[in-house]
Amino acid sequence: MAIQAATILDGMMICMPTLLAITLQTIRAGFRLRLFHLLLGLALLIGIALPLTIRGDGTATGEIQLTLTYTLGLLNLLISASALWVASTSLSREIEGYQMHLVQNSAATRTRIWLGKWLGVWALHAAVLVIAAAAAAAALHWRMQSWTYSAEEREKARNEVLTGRREYRPAPPDYPAFVTAQYERLKAAGQLDPAHNPAYVKGELLRLIKAKSTEVPAGAVRPWRFTGVEPPATADGRIFLRFRHYIGGTSRSSQRLTEGVWAVRDPVDTEGRPRDLAVRMATGSFHEIILTPDLVSKDGLVDVVYINADAAGSSVMFQEADGPVLLIPATGFYANYTRGILLILLQIAFLAALGVTVSGLFSSPVAMFAAAAYLVIGLLMEAAVDAPAKDEFGAYQYKDLSEHAMHLVARTAQVLVVSVDDFDATGDLIRGRLISGEKLVQTTGLMLGLRIFPLALLGVWVFRRRELGLVVRQS
Repeated sequence: MAIQAATILDGMMICMPTLLAITLQTIRAGFRLRLFHLLLGLALLIGIALPLTIRGDGTATGEIQLTLTYTLGLLNLLISASALWVASTSLSREIEGYQMHLVQNSAATRTRIWLGKWLGVWALHAAVLVIAAAAAAAALHWRMQSWTYSAEEREKARNEVLTGRREYRPAPPDYPAFVTAQYERLKAAGQLDPAHNPAYVKGELLRLIKAKSTEVPAGAVRPWRFTGVEPPATADGRIFLRFRHYIGGTSRSSQRLTEGVWAVRDPVDTEGRPRDLAVRMATGSFHEIILTPDLVSKDGLVDVVYINADAAGSSVMFQEADGPVLLIPATGFYANYTRGILLILLQIAFLAALGVTVSGLFSSPVAMFAAAAYLVIGLLMEAAVDAPAKDEFGAYQYKDLSEHAMHLVARTAQVLVVSVDDFDATGDLIRGRLISGEKLVQTTGLMLGLRIFPLALLGVWVFRRRELGLVVRQS
């Protein structure tokens, strides 16, 4: 046992310096490329110039959102493309240039060479991303110091964008249960044709029930219940009720000012009397109302109702996607920004693993084509999964058996093929939504355990089985 343990330790001592040496050699080789210097210069130009020059829609919120969208989007695209290109040529060029025959030995095994190339490409581009992202954050901060916006605009930007707010949506109505109950009542009352189509009738009932659930007639009350709400960490913390309502339809031309009352149940009032917040707001745009943290009950419940008090007696509509939702600040903007950058680093790690894998199998041009084709297939599969229409109950509707079969193939391929959109957190950042630690851990575990690790095993296996001598004989 002692001899075996000593052998394992000796192997680890040999492995780590070798792996580190290959990683550093890959970084030095990449640093000598003109592409890297161009990449670093463009990344710094994007990170510094865009936050200082972009103009929004005349509001502080719009300016920050536009700046983050373009800056992070361009940095992500530029660095990801470079990482994929460098990784796709990392092994193939050394194989084609007969350098790999000299590097490989008992210490520098193909497994360590593959891992060193992957770590080197990732570390090189991760450094560029971190430097450019830090420069972009500093430029944005400096830009905000010279703002000429009003205090109200600045406060709105801090509350809606420069934050990380946890989002809570109300518990959705149990539409299938409502439909089934209504259907059974109609059937028992003999109001349905004996030859009726149950699926069609239930679909029509569901449309009617959903339409009624979104409409609040004049003088009527519409309730929502939020569950599992965690109150703000500080006593002076605030809760934001965000919503958008419509009047007279969702057309922009029909929107106007309307009166209403938001009532929130007081959890400490034994009689359950609500606290009323009368509002007069324009419909068709998002609004946020500030609530106090004591409105969250001990069991995490918040009960909210809206009373339509429109003077003209018109109905008000709330679409499900437009809220209301509860937003509770959980972290600052820069902490949320850092989490978004970490997700991009995961994307670069995956792209580097993909590039090194195909680089160990094909020549440089073919490897780059294969890597790009993989990403295109991922985007196509994502679109193919969403292509079939859905009925009112959310089930897919297929025209024929072939469409059903193709959809199953697309859904299976989506599990195997990664779409780069899975890592994009820009949408959360520009809306001030929290990129939670749970999401970060889950994404990291998913990508490392189910994506990068299997890809690394495949890449090492392919590289170890490649006959380097065939490259020499074909020259």
